[in-house]
Amino acid sequence: MYTRAVPRTIAWMFCVAMAALLPAACEHSPTDRGVVATITVTRNPDTLAVGTARQFTATGRDANGDIVGIDPVWSVAAGGGTISDAGVFTAGTVPGTFASTVVATVGSISGRATVTVIPGAAASIVVSPPTVTLAPGGTQQFTAVVRDAAGNVITTAPNWSVAAGGGTISPTGLFTAGATPGTYTGTVAATIGAISGRATVIVTAGPAASLVVTPDPAVLGAGDTQQFTATVRDAAGNVLPAAAVWSVVGGGGTISPTGLFTAGTVSGTFPRTVVATLGSVADSATVTVTAGTLASITVTPNPVTMGAGDTQQFTATGRDAFGNTVAFTPLWDVRAGGGTIDNSGRFTAGPAAGTYPNTVRACSTGACAAGSISGTATVTVIPGTLATVTVTPNPVTLSAGDVRQFTATGRDANGNVVAFTPVWSVQSGGGSIDADGTFTAGNVAGTFPNTVRACSTAACGPGSVSGSATVTVIPGTLATVVVTPNPVTLDGGETQQFTATGRDANGNLIAFTPVWSVQSGGGTIDADGTFTAGTIPGTYPNTVRACSTAACGAGSVSGSATVTVLPGTLATVTVTPNPATLDPGETQQFTATGRDINGNVIAFTPTWSVQSGGGTISASGLFTAGNVPGTFPNTVRACSTAACGAGSVSGSATVTVTALPVVLTTITVTPNPVTLDAGETQQFTATGRDANNNVVPTPGLVWSVQSGGGTINPATGLFTAGNVAGTFPNTVRATSGTVSGTATVTVTAPPPPPFLGRAATHGILAGTMVSCASAPGIINADVSVWPGVAITGFPPCTLTGQRHAGDTYAQNAQTDLTIAYNALDAMPCTATITTNMGGTTLAPGVYCAATSVGVTGTVTLSGPASAVFVIKAGTSLTTAGSVVMAGGAQAKNVYWLVGSSATLGTGSAWQGNIIAFTSITLVDNVTILGRALARNGAVTLGTGSVITLP
Repeated sequence: MYTRAVPRTIAWMFCVAMAALLPAACEHSPTDRGVVATITVTRNPDTLAVGTARQFTATGRDANGDIVGIDPVWSVAAGGGTISDAGVFTAGTVPGTFASTVVATVGSISGRATVTVIPGAAASIVVSPPTVTLAPGGTQQFTAVVRDAAGNVITTAPNWSVAAGGGTISPTGLFTAGATPGTYTGTVAATIGAISGRATVIVTAGPAASLVVTPDPAVLGAGDTQQFTATVRDAAGNVLPAAAVWSVVGGGGTISPTGLFTAGTVSGTFPRTVVATLGSVADSATVTVTAGTLASITVTPNPVTMGAGDTQQFTATGRDAFGNTVAFTPLWDVRAGGGTIDNSGRFTAGPAAGTYPNTVRACSTGACAAGSISGTATVTVIPGTLATVTVTPNPVTLSAGDVRQFTATGRDANGNVVAFTPVWSVQSGGGSIDADGTFTAGNVAGTFPNTVRACSTAACGPGSVSGSATVTVIPGTLATVVVTPNPVTLDGGETQQFTATGRDANGNLIAFTPVWSVQSGGGTIDADGTFTAGTIPGTYPNTVRACSTAACGAGSVSGSATVTVLPGTLATVTVTPNPATLDPGETQQFTATGRDINGNVIAFTPTWSVQSGGGTISASGLFTAGNVPGTFPNTVRACSTAACGAGSVSGSATVTVTALPVVLTTITVTPNPVTLDAGETQQFTATGRDANNNVVPTPGLVWSVQSGGGTINPATGLFTAGNVAGTFPNTVRATSGTVSGTATVTVTAPPPPPFLGRAATHGILAGTMVSCASAPGIINADVSVWPGVAITGFPPCTLTGQRHAGDTYAQNAQTDLTIAYNALDAMPCTATITTNMGGTTLAPGVYCAATSVGVTGTVTLSGPASAVFVIKAGTSLTTAGSVVMAGGAQAKNVYWLVGSSATLGTGSAWQGNIIAFTSITLVDNVTILGRALARNGAVTLGTGSVITLP
């Protein structure tokens, strides 16, 4: 709908005419309400395709923003298309953004709109390159230029496809040629909707990639021909019309340039000998040349010499006219005697010696019929090889030293004598033999089976033939008798079996029955040679005798043995004196006497020991009485072996230690010396001993201090160090009667309190901020914070000292606080405390906890006025109790070093300086006689907390 504005003059005249009726209608002049002040063009901005149209509208408004009807004049200021009087814009053919190009004007007032012209729809596609030639597997990147109807390039990507074969294409237009050569017109297509562009691909055959020679293998007779062919293909398997170059590389014949092969005269298989080559591509074939017809037969070996009965394997080799081996099955026979042959050609020599010319024959046909080819071999049969050797005489009996001639006869397997030179040897003793077979009997009697041996070769090596004979050497008459064992040592009553051995003059054993007797005492012997030692020790030379005849009469041969009889084994040990009575500390030499079962003294080295107390004994048997009186039965022991082990013989003696009067002679005070801090306590003890160092009572013991250093409880010995430092020699004394003992005490000066410096004037010093919740909170000292600047709550809380927030005064105080913190942290610990200190009393010192410290109840710090107390908490300090000072100790010398933060619970009554690494919190109604000094965090006070400098 179109609205036309009423001219301003007419509108004004209408207002004047109506003024009597509507006075308010003409309140404004023609230059205000209803006068166009701005024009707005819509749509703005707008985007149109090339050649498309769009209706634009213009809206006028007066100075008050009210819409005013207008009839604008439309125009195009910066190109991009044309516009009608009615505001219809038609996009041009040139894409681009045309800023403020559409203009609507009313008088001097105008409005503008920006138009962006974009290309139109795809109207044509051009694929390039339009034609391409590729080998199989080759690639080509195709591109497509898409334009609209106005010829503007469009960036829309087309869809790629292959329409007529020839290969494949990727979504990005990369074409890969197939294996089949040919021209594929318009096969590559780029398509957008119904619009497409095409390109032609020509696939050519590739270079030679493979070559195959046929036939392979080939079998030919000598001199025959064979036509070989070579098929050449590219990588895709396409056959190429190329001619290969032929050659023979491994023999077997010759070949023409066209591949016609002629077999040679030498039979055999010639691997890969025919070769076809085309450039770098080659292939080969194997040729087998077969032999011609059988022309001759050769029998081997020829001639051959054999022993009777020996066998020989003959072979027959057939050859053609060229000398090539021809396989055939020979038929064997024997023509002129000399032996027999089987079907395999194995010949067995007969027993008749002689030379048999051409007797072995191999034929190509049965019975060597007409036309048969044959070959022969000559055989010579010689006598058989040596098979047996007989040695004579066999057996033979000789006396020692006798001589006997042996002979050796050799025969073949048929019993024929075979001449040979025997090699003589003796195998198992009995004598010796020389090279011609003369045997001399040895001195050792006995039967020596097969001891004489004759061999056909030296040392009777492998393949040697031998024969043997048995020799018996008989002994001579009895010449000596030897009695064994000799000599022999026996204990009294012990038995020993003796034996008697007889021998002839050559040392040969002679069996005989000995007659046993004892010649010079030492024991008795029975008929079978069992000797029993007597009870009298001694050596009895040649006392045991064995004779060959009774009573060792004339002509008797005898032997003897010496016997030594020893005393019996240790049976008892006697220790003297027994009993022995000694005073404490007195010594006594003990002796130990050993005897056998017959009471004879046996020398031995005793091993001494004390079994049931009473004193000590040396290795030599010197006993020293102990200090404990009493009778100690069998306490001294002497043993025959170390530790009185199994089988040991021992004896013992009883010792009585007499009792002496108990007399206190010394008192020892411990510990001695001792080092204490001022005010520290030490419990001393006193030990009384007699002259023998036995502990004895200390009646009426009284403790005292002789030369200062502290005080002591006279009844209990509890010592308290004084305040004066120094070493007090023998100052602690314990006295019983006239005997006393002393101990030295060193009192160390208390460590000086750490220097707080410019932090000392502060009741509160913080790192970040200080806050006080509400009155009545009183800080009777300075309050500072650094590097923070916040101090809040003063008032309502009361501050009697100075306030410093982030200034140099506060910074200097923090510097000195850090020095004091590090000094306290470096102090070595003198004791470790538990996590809850409530209910404990501490002497001066440095107390450490690895983690947090808590106080529930009361902790008492006891010491003199100069005493220093340092309590270090590894992490936090938490309280719900109070600190009490005792013995004159002062709060100003107490330092609570906190590794992180401290929290003082409601109602805590605290004494000492709290120095915290981080922060300090006083919950409610907390009193501190000391300081709250925090290095890095805040100090926070609840309701009613009071801090007063000590």
